[in-house]
Amino acid sequence: MKFINWLFNDLSEGQDILQNKTPHIQLYDFKEGLFPNEKIGYYLDSDGQKKYIEIQRCNSNFTQEGLLEVKVCEIEGDKALIQVCNEWKIDNGIIKTSDLKYFSK
Repeated sequence: MKFINWLFNDLSEGQDILQNKTPHIQLYDFKEGLFPNEKIGYYLDSDGQKKYIEIQRCNSNFTQEGLLEVKVCEIEGDKALIQVCNEWKIDNGIIKTSDLKYFSK
């Protein structure tokens, strides 16, 4: 948590740039699900294991390329705890920080 506090609070120059970035993760094998508004795919957790996810378009912000917006809850070392909206519930996962991609809002 100290890293996030440093990243977003202790930087004076460039602070606005960092706060206007949204974290995303890459979903692989990203395709239509069984229902019209559903997409399915998987991302790699911190151990390299596939973590499958089903997403409703109305609940998640993703791009056509399979980049899914996530909430980063905590970063410790090279791992990040993220939250994703998986179908009708919020799902947690641990990924490598290098797998986070940041885009302007």
